[in-house]
Amino acid sequence: MGLMVVLLAFAHNLESGGSAVAPDGIGNPVVEAPREIPGGGMSILPERRVVGFYGNPRNAALGIIGDPNPPGTDNSEASGGDVDERLERASTALSVQRDRINEQVEEYDRPQRPALKAFGLIATLATEDPLDDGLYRIREDTEIIDFYLDEARRQDAILILDIQPGRANFLDEVKALESYLKEPDVSLALDPEWRVSDGEVPGADLGSVDAAEVNQVSKYLNDLVIAEDLPDKLLIIHQFTESMITRRQRMHPRNRLEVVLDIDGVGTPERKTATFDSLTQPPLRSGWAYGIKLFYEEDAAASRLMTPTQILALRPQPSVHLYE
Repeated sequence: MGLMVVLLAFAHNLESGGSAVAPDGIGNPVVEAPREIPGGGMSILPERRVVGFYGNPRNAALGIIGDPNPPGTDNSEASGGDVDERLERASTALSVQRDRINEQVEEYDRPQRPALKAFGLIATLATEDPLDDGLYRIREDTEIIDFYLDEARRQDAILILDIQPGRANFLDEVKALESYLKEPDVSLALDPEWRVSDGEVPGADLGSVDAAEVNQVSKYLNDLVIAEDLPDKLLIIHQFTESMITRRQRMHPRNRLEVVLDIDGVGTPERKTATFDSLTQPPLRSGWAYGIKLFYEEDAAASRLMTPTQILALRPQPSVHLYE
């Protein structure tokens, strides 16, 4: 459940020179792409435990990897800006948050199941205004995606591209990122909260996705992995209400995707545990995994952040732990 703070101010920024075009190819990452998953192997789950950190430098409130402020400080002023300003903010954020991120990863690292760091970049952001095409979403600039991909490779992490499609179709937004998804260390996440219908507005209306649309995406991504001879990829689908994924049991498994149902949503540990218990029943198909999302600011404001010990005590045990 990402905060939608990509509002009218960002629309003004685009009009003054910012770009919202779809990626047409990776720029010039400094670090060479790995041939396998960082740390070795062609699959992530169940061998590894993913510990991911979300955000976007358009606004610090979108998550930790775009927040250049030390923990506990006001991040309300760190927003907007052109590409160069956002690149500077992204670089500062990863520097300021580095110790916090690494310590969080270490808390989940076990000899029998090593932790794998992930950066989750919101690559398509929902807006409360339609912009020029009327689809209520912004596609992130290639320079920003390239930056996070390069940083992920420097830190032996993977990059997860997260999609908040607004009124667009998930598959169209996924295809716009194809050049990145052809990379061996780039995975995908879908955020149905921000997938709204005609006449609805992200943030004002709670979005949803049907299993048929998820199946379109999973087939496309699975076929891409096979065609490009890539390591298996994560396909993460966020959910915090039953209505957010309709006909969920009809989602198809794919032999080269590791499908993760991420239990999203802000709240106290008790509320988050209850939501997790509710949405993990009935169980999905054998071999699918679960995740849980934690919000450093919002969860702490509601009560307190769940500890790794509390999270690892959940059943079924989450394989993916996402922090925003």
